Amino acid sequence: MTKVSVIVPVYNVAEYLPQCLESLICQTLDDIEIICINDGSTDNSLDILNSYAKKDNRIIVINKENAGVSVARNLGLDRASGEYVMFLDSDDYFVSSESCQKAFDAISYNNADIGIFGYYDLIEDVKINPSYRTVKLKQMINDETEIDYYTFQSSIWDKIYRLSFLRKNNIKFVEGLKTAEDVIFCFMTKFANPKYFLFDEILYVYRTDREGSVTTRNFNAVRSNFEALKYFISTKNFSNQTTDVQLKVVDRFLGGALYFYNKNGKNLISDINKTLDYIEQRYDKNLLKNLPNYHPLKNLTKGFWAKLTAKIFSITNSSDKKHKIVTFLGIKFKFRRTK
Repeated sequence: MTKVSVIVPVYNVAEYLPQCLESLICQTLDDIEIICINDGSTDNSLDILNSYAKKDNRIIVINKENAGVSVARNLGLDRASGEYVMFLDSDDYFVSSESCQKAFDAISYNNADIGIFGYYDLIEDVKINPSYRTVKLKQMINDETEIDYYTFQSSIWDKIYRLSFLRKNNIKFVEGLKTAEDVIFCFMTKFANPKYFLFDEILYVYRTDREGSVTTRNFNAVRSNFEALKYFISTKNFSNQTTDVQLKVVDRFLGGALYFYNKNGKNLISDINKTLDYIEQRYDKNLLKNLPNYHPLKNLTKGFWAKLTAKIFSITNSSDKKHKIVTFLGIKFKFRRTK
């Protein structure tokens, strides 16, 4: 059996793809398979994949029409034959030629279902300090504390999975979502009660804010995050969890909404308000008040409604105090004040 299957979804990343593939074919763990799924790229990504496949017979190229990253990764999971599986985004790369070997050694030695490792953030092609999650990982290992929900249940590329664990529990990516498909995947694995192993080796380099990524694409990420949350809440697997666990998941999605708001501008308040209305209909507000991300979002919407009300109807003084300014349905009327 192949030791590790590495799944690489590819879509219009010709600029970064060679660096990704070079980091794979140089791995010291020779017994790997590299499953690259070209998801209907319109640049020359497919040509690059095929040229590398000719040089290294461990590279398997699957070419398909564009259907999204979840469909691509699911195809990779179906095709995988390794004992373990790793995910590598095609604009990222492994930090060294020993990344796969170190991941395999750690998870197999500890007989774990999921191994979590560290990574670097990469901004403008400059390797910076280890990510905040890597710092948190080191702290948890040193303090021997239990893995928490919020910190690690958001990405799949900082982990190595036992493939039989995923298949036994029928864990796949939700197809059709624009965001948070990896968050749902991570929580689904958590709900299946895996044996985790944490190791603070930095094995991965994550490219942040790439043009065309989730954080830079021109679409309403808050709304997409909300749709993913609604889908997840509707599943039986979610409803089977305790209220405490459900709220931790909800807070993770609220954190995503806050992140997208801070990243993509200030015109997303209406969709944030819809998200809050939705969860407030399902959970006691006294419980929601304990969530770290609830209050910051709630404060944003309070400001929004105050501004909206002021645009509909308000009475204010002019700067010289000589007039009253009445706003009605967005139209301003100016009246001289009487003494």
